[in-house]
Amino acid sequence: MNTEIGVATITYDQRGKAIRELTNFVPTLKISISEELDKQFAQIRSDKDELHLKQNSDLVLSIWFSKMNEIELADRDKFEIESQVIKCERYSNQTIKQCIIKYSLKEIMSSTN
Repeated sequence: MNTEIGVATITYDQRGKAIRELTNFVPTLKISISEELDKQFAQIRSDKDELHLKQNSDLVLSIWFSKMNEIELADRDKFEIESQVIKCERYSNQTIKQCIIKYSLKEIMSSTN
């Protein structure tokens, strides 16, 4: 199992100080619509009413937060947060200009003898 969580972008000036406006984390965790959620959507009609559409959207957002909570509480003996450098640029003086790092939740493979 490997679940992508998000991508961090950190941008530095030539002195090595992070530039606040250019540094961010973008969540990319996707949730699937389960059968249970599909039934809840059927109960909240959204074809004519923006309020109902908002309620469906709120429901999806709450499920996303729930999934993030599962990641936070995952057993660290079974799962780990893995980071992978996607891209790293440097200034001409070789100090780091920008790095992009992807984070995922990865199941730890246990060795059984």
